[in-house]
Amino acid sequence: MPHIIGEIEYYSKNELIARGWSPEMMVTLLPKKERKKRNVNITPTQKTTKYFWPVESVHAAEQTEEWQEMAARAKEKRRRKQERRNAKMELKRQIRELSVDANPQDAYPEARRIDRRFILHIGPTNSGKTYDALQRLKQAKSGVYLGPLRLLALEVYDRFTDEGILCNMITGEESVFDPEAGLTASTIEIMNTERHYDVAVIDEAQMIADPFRGHNWTRALLGLCADEIHVCMAPEAEEIVKAVIDECEDDYEVVYHQRKTPLSFEKGSIALEEVQKGDALVVFSRRSVLALSAALARHHIRASVIYGDLPPASRREQVHKFASGETDVVVSTDAIGMGLNLAIRRIIFVEVKKFDGTDFRLLLPSEIKQVAGRAGRYGLSEQGYVMALEHPSHVANALEEPVDPIDTAYLGFPEKLLTLDGELMYLMHEWKRAPTEKFYVKMDLSEIETMYTYLQEHERETFQKLEKQELYELLTCAVNIKNEEMMAQWALYCRQYQRGDAKYSLPQQTFGTDLKDLETEYHCLDLYYQISRKTCRTYDEEYLANRKLELEATIDEQLMRYKNRTGRRCLRCGRYLPPDCTKLCPACRIRWKKG
Repeated sequence: MPHIIGEIEYYSKNELIARGWSPEMMVTLLPKKERKKRNVNITPTQKTTKYFWPVESVHAAEQTEEWQEMAARAKEKRRRKQERRNAKMELKRQIRELSVDANPQDAYPEARRIDRRFILHIGPTNSGKTYDALQRLKQAKSGVYLGPLRLLALEVYDRFTDEGILCNMITGEESVFDPEAGLTASTIEIMNTERHYDVAVIDEAQMIADPFRGHNWTRALLGLCADEIHVCMAPEAEEIVKAVIDECEDDYEVVYHQRKTPLSFEKGSIALEEVQKGDALVVFSRRSVLALSAALARHHIRASVIYGDLPPASRREQVHKFASGETDVVVSTDAIGMGLNLAIRRIIFVEVKKFDGTDFRLLLPSEIKQVAGRAGRYGLSEQGYVMALEHPSHVANALEEPVDPIDTAYLGFPEKLLTLDGELMYLMHEWKRAPTEKFYVKMDLSEIETMYTYLQEHERETFQKLEKQELYELLTCAVNIKNEEMMAQWALYCRQYQRGDAKYSLPQQTFGTDLKDLETEYHCLDLYYQISRKTCRTYDEEYLANRKLELEATIDEQLMRYKNRTGRRCLRCGRYLPPDCTKLCPACRIRWKKG
């Protein structure tokens, strides 16, 4: 209905749009001087301005050929826009429908067709739960061990082969295959949901609550095809694991394990020279590990060193030196908390704070228990001891108080969504936004987003030419996104893959003696192997094996040099400094910059 202003009829902007006008047409075809402006009350305290045009001028303009042509173009533009909107809504509907997050067990029909029986081994560190599960696995004709670390898979492989049991080993970085072997030791990411086993072992199931990797444990519980499945976990994971199994309508029985040796907290403090044989000193950075080992060497205390970036073979060598008595103590990050069976008498928390990517925070009770539990190895020690040189009450309380039960299970991105139209990251974001039910939570996509953005910025041409499925395969490679050299190597492999190269280029050799560079080259060799296998490319197996051996030997030499350096203390907190620091430790330097 036209509006009466004075004695003249006017159309509002909305009425013109309803008649087929666009804002562009209003500016082009209607004289601005005839436009009326009125202030309209939205609320008692808010006003807005509305515009009106004379009906007579509007009708006159609508009779021109120019209006007819512009109206046709505007109509077509609105039609295409509506089509895009409808397609987007349909895509969102399909994503929600295919996500099956309400019943994720339905994504594994093969597992639903068999009657699976779960045996849940629940207990703290050093309670023998994994040992008992592996005893059953040894008796199976076909079976698989699924663990969180390649070091654990390697440990199981070594244990079985030493006992004359044929076994394969498959991880993302290496594999040993015997066609006659019925058993396989593997990292959990490599799990095959199509193969049927008699017995399976899922280790460290409390990691189901990890936002980046937890979906692999959820996938194993939902989709592993095995008649008998042993699940080893910390007590806090009991209820969530039972809930996931209940969703599958499978049977389970629970076996509770008690710690084999008592664990007690020691009050007080010690000087560096008072460290005893069999101690493990815990800090939270590679630099601090090397600095502390150097300080111990100054007091003629020999130390094995363990941290996350240390290659597995070098880590095994350090463990062997401690086990054989060649070294007296262990200096480690919290990497000691999983996958290492050492004859440790006492855990000493030199530090109780770790950097979580944003700030320094106190260790969680579950983290403290995981590390502290390594003290007092059953069969080697009658008692385990724990000491803390900072925040001792926090550590003592953490050992006594129960850990909050895990109440979420993470879900991974369903690959069937890759068949839908739309860019990969859009599909992932929409999947992330789709609601979940019960106790399920979507995995953290931030690492994949970082790799996606990096490739888009550094290899734009390659990025644009990759098919969606190809891009997803490359984005799910195991890459340390904080390591710039490794990210650059990964981007190079993406370009070579898109180009169709039959073989990837080997990582450039590091001829320097910097320990970090040597470790980076080692991890790039792992990436070379991983992406070659993942994308079905040939690779230089002989060079890979020989170069890794060279790097391992050089890294061991470098570790010895670091240990023999004289330790210096931080001027602020008194802790021993990393080799490249002169006055303040990294933590105090960060605090100093902030304050």
